Amino acid sequence: MIPQLDIPASRWEFSQTHVAHASDLFPQSKPARPALAERLLDIRVSMRQSSALPERLVACDQLLAEYHSITQQVEAFIVDARQEMIDKLREQRVSLWNQCRSAEDRSKAATLEIGRLNGLLNHVVQALSTARAKLQDASAKNFDTRFPNARELEDWGARRGAAQNEFDIAEMRHRDVVREFSFAEVSKHDSEIELRGLVEQMSAVDNELAALQKEI
Repeated sequence: MIPQLDIPASRWEFSQTHVAHASDLFPQSKPARPALAERLLDIRVSMRQSSALPERLVACDQLLAEYHSITQQVEAFIVDARQEMIDKLREQRVSLWNQCRSAEDRSKAATLEIGRLNGLLNHVVQALSTARAKLQDASAKNFDTRFPNARELEDWGARRGAAQNEFDIAEMRHRDVVREFSFAEVSKHDSEIELRGLVEQMSAVDNELAALQKEI
């Protein structure tokens, strides 16, 4: 980044463009010599007073014109380069803004999903508890005799099988909901982390923009 210099006006100006002294760039350095434009003007005055040859005065005037031209070119370059950086930073900010919105939307969606799954999880936990109790009850040998017949054993096996199937379904559903709940929590966490990072990046871009625009 090229610093904007607060330079005192020199005795000689070209289109309100001032020439920087070395002391402006390096305040702690030794006092700098006058700017080249001032030195050229000073020597021109001295040459006129000493009746210098006309061609020497013409050469000095040419140098002054060239100095003025290059100064304008440098100023134009600085303005263009700064504007190019500003434009790129603005484009970057728009991209970051859109990414922030996407991350925020994902965080909100994950929060809603967590709420929905939390209610569903309570339901499937209750269903699993009920199925477990049914399985335990069906697994008990509820016979009035120590010698059940084939029909009684078949009925007991059927009840136990049905209860086991109901329990397996409830257990699988519970695992699925728990897994979905975990995914939603991870999604919410990741989107919030991403959002914080994007906001920090956008803040840094804003600071750069403010600094560049202040220099204009």
